[in-house]
Amino acid sequence: MSHRERGGIRIGAILIGGVVTIVLYYTLIKVLFNLDLGETFLLVFLIYGVRRVLGTFLFVALIGLASSGALSTEGATAIGGGTVAVVTAGEDGEPIPPKQPLSTEAIAYNLDQENQHMLSALRGGQELRDWLVGGRDTISGMDIDQSRKFMADLEQAGVTSAIVTGHQEYVNKEGNGANYITEVTVTMPTVPAQRKQVFAIREGFEKKLGLKPEMVQVEVGGRDEEPKKHEPMKDWGQKLLTIRLVKGVDLDALLNGKGVGAAADEDDEGDGDNAKPAAPETPAPQTPAPADGAAPAPAAQPAPSDSPF
Repeated sequence: MSHRERGGIRIGAILIGGVVTIVLYYTLIKVLFNLDLGETFLLVFLIYGVRRVLGTFLFVALIGLASSGALSTEGATAIGGGTVAVVTAGEDGEPIPPKQPLSTEAIAYNLDQENQHMLSALRGGQELRDWLVGGRDTISGMDIDQSRKFMADLEQAGVTSAIVTGHQEYVNKEGNGANYITEVTVTMPTVPAQRKQVFAIREGFEKKLGLKPEMVQVEVGGRDEEPKKHEPMKDWGQKLLTIRLVKGVDLDALLNGKGVGAAADEDDEGDGDNAKPAAPETPAPQTPAPADGAAPAPAAQPAPSDSPF
């Protein structure tokens, strides 16, 4: 599930939660205080408004209404008491916890849980090496030899498993159905030097493809609607790591069997409307040299000037 889809689910959940909250407020206030209909609705929306936006203003308005006699003594007392209580409480009546940073272990656990859910949805998925056996399926922007070299580089860096978690079907120039691989999720090594190498491979692809860094929530607490601090993906000790291998899809090239390349900006934060020229056919993103000093990718396919390779 993409970040955009998760965002849509969150917005829907917030709207449904707001409606449920208002209904519960109305029921509880009606039962506990036995106010008339107008005062009950007023108290409900004052409570909801105070919690969300208008704290100071609503306090002043409440005092004015009580002073002018627009509310009965019982109604004003109930509204005032309810307003004060809700200002200092969360949805469940408990004090709102302060914001605080997540521990390194908690961040790693959350990332692994998210990736594990994705793998579970794929019923474990299939290894990248198995996809490359037939020579028809390749990594986006690479031929079969380059794809196999990428797999070998990951294994040399200590990766024990690379599961394909994103791919796109197309018809190649021979008229046969094939797939290009757009994303893999790898099981990280435990040796720090090897982990650093895997992250370098990942960051190299992101720079070459112009992808925005994947942001990770590193803070909890406060109200649900308050923004939380996020940081770019890095090594928090997680066991699983996703490597994105494509930015967009050149659909015309796919339909005509001409290979694949980067086209539309499909980052989670973008709107997908700013099309960019397709990359040359089968570009070869370079991976960093292994820790034992093995030679880097062939010089015939140099990385761009801003690439770390």
